[in-house]
Amino acid sequence: MTRSVSVVLPTFEEHQTIGGVIEAAREAVADRDYEIVVVDDSETRRTVDALVDRYGTAQTRVRWIRRHDETGLASAVLEGFEIGLGDRYVVLDADGQHPPRRIRNLLYRLDDGADLAVCSRHVDGGEVAGDWPTHRRVISMGAETLAQLAVPTARKLSDPMSGYFAVEADVVDPVRERLRPHGYKILLELVARCPISRIDEVPYTFAEREEGVSGLGPREYLKYVKHLIQLTIPARRESVQVVSPEVEHVDG
Repeated sequence: MTRSVSVVLPTFEEHQTIGGVIEAAREAVADRDYEIVVVDDSETRRTVDALVDRYGTAQTRVRWIRRHDETGLASAVLEGFEIGLGDRYVVLDADGQHPPRRIRNLLYRLDDGADLAVCSRHVDGGEVAGDWPTHRRVISMGAETLAQLAVPTARKLSDPMSGYFAVEADVVDPVRERLRPHGYKILLELVARCPISRIDEVPYTFAEREEGVSGLGPREYLKYVKHLIQLTIPARRESVQVVSPEVEHVDG
């Protein structure tokens, strides 16, 4: 029996891209029992208004809530988990930088026995589209290094900063009340606190942002450092198997 899927999309002023991302995600999970859950923290109503205009208010496959909560993207993801009805959760950004078609590959890895499947820019077949400015590359490398120091399992992950992943609900739900993420990184919280035995990595191309605004800034980076400090003790548990792809068809 195919397990049901909740695709969780945290949004921050993504009214220009949300419709296209939802439709691409729906296509990727069309052969499964699914729902799309949007958790919106935008300062304006434009993202929610775009959803209402496109889907109306009686849509059962696409649901949304508007919080305008300043605690960060990670808490939005957790709220999506809380209201999601699926046996599995898929998380990706709604700004178009995460190609929704790769959801299929993530779910195939769960079908094969992984507890958590993570899209990676750094395994064979993965890449970052365009030319990142030097300061952004330095920040990304620094964040990855800090994650690997604080969370031992992150040393095995090629892309511990990924925000694109799928996870079995039954490894998240029993400990959900103990999850305390800060800022925008939820993956490290799951790796540190959830009873995960196997993580599979899936290559993808991280696209350039075309529309919308980034929610990242100095405040979010400070939250990230505080979060890592809190994770150092719960992260030091038994080893987790991380499986990188040897040969996999890459479609974006």
